[in-house]
Amino acid sequence: MRPFPLVYILAVLMNYPWELLHWPLYQGAKATLSGLWHCFIAALGDGALVLLIALLGWMLLRNAEWFL
Repeated sequence: MRPFPLVYILAVLMNYPWELLHWPLYQGAKATLSGLWHCFIAALGDGALVLLIALLGWMLLRNAEWFL
């Protein structure tokens, strides 16, 4: 179970800039603290999806480090 917290943290850190880059494309979006918070929440969700993929790979391949 050791690599999974690291996978989640890295996924959030890598997805947060992506969310910030396309935030201005939404109608009515303004560069505010609220926008930063919404992007962070979206990055947490992205991290959860990446973690789910890693866990499914672990279950199917029976190797916790299959993605390495």
